[in-house]
Amino acid sequence: MWKIQNVILFFALFELNASYLVNIMSIEKNKLFSIIRKKLPQNVLFTEEIADVLDISYDASYRRIKGRTSLTLEETVALAKHYKISLNELYNLQSDNSLFIDKRSYDNTFESLIKFYKEYSCYTQYFTKNHDTTIIYSAKDIPLYHFKTNNLYWKFRIYVHLNFLYSDANNKTEFKNFKPSSLIIEEVNKFRSNFEKANITDIWEDTTINSSLYQIFYFFKIKLIEKDEALLLCDEITLMIKGIEKAAAQGFLNSNKEKKFNLYYSKLLNLNHTIFF
Repeated sequence: MWKIQNVILFFALFELNASYLVNIMSIEKNKLFSIIRKKLPQNVLFTEEIADVLDISYDASYRRIKGRTSLTLEETVALAKHYKISLNELYNLQSDNSLFIDKRSYDNTFESLIKFYKEYSCYTQYFTKNHDTTIIYSAKDIPLYHFKTNNLYWKFRIYVHLNFLYSDANNKTEFKNFKPSSLIIEEVNKFRSNFEKANITDIWEDTTINSSLYQIFYFFKIKLIEKDEALLLCDEITLMIKGIEKAAAQGFLNSNKEKKFNLYYSKLLNLNHTIFF
């Protein structure tokens, strides 16, 4: 029986120094707590104050203050909002820059998927207007801009997005019968093309490739894709990885030598796609 575990992909990556990132985050956390202390009256117990604002226990608050537990992004924003602290000032950003934090949710509908690509295409287009823009992409799975739009795997990724919108098995279509609409193709292509206008730094970890393989394995196991299709998808991933490896070695993607491409390996587990401009 065909097993996804038997697919072995070799690729050359550089190791990202994760400890440097941790040190930076620790410094900013200390600055945040220092600013908060200055805002509080001397008779206020700092540990209890933080516990009340974050709605956590006294012990959990103490661990965060002492650095034994990291502050989450949500907790950092909650503290900054409560004490009216500018995150721009905290991170020493210039006045013509901004720190943009946006949490959005989308309905489980086809229209919402199109809306998602439209909105994020606008964001990427805005940032890539500057010719010197560098995109740092921490990838949960292989980023869209590495796909060829005429191959089977590109179609499969759209298929995955649409199928995970629906929990009802009756809404799921077999891959061989799947035909993406022109609307979704157009929006995905717009989103993808914006990345060709910028320098790109990819940060991958172990699950970046594995998650793509497990998606194939999952749909094969529930009999929505056939064995031949699954094997062909794995072959395309193998070719894609070889192309990405070559691009990392030469320092640019595709034939555009003006835009730099770097690839790093991180040991930090990535639970979602994160993009920095």
